[in-house]
Amino acid sequence: MRKTPAPKWEVERVARMYDTNKEAARALGVTPLTFVRLCKEYDIETPWERRRKRAAAQRELTENRREEDEFKHETTFQRPIK
Repeated sequence: MRKTPAPKWEVERVARMYDTNKEAARALGVTPLTFVRLCKEYDIETPWERRRKRAAAQRELTENRREEDEFKHETTFQRPIK
């Protein structure tokens, strides 16, 4: 394990390259907790945060599409008033 903290550029690169905090920490030679601490210290988005943000955006997009479809369904099948 690494004794000195990794430089910011290295933490940024690893955080972008790997899909999990565990993989990124292993690549840096630190524990996952140390990797998360370094990311917070350098204000870098961790792979876990990135996945969570993408999932939230996808849920929001799906919800918006569902609402649009419901609105289209409601307006499309109404009979005209005579």
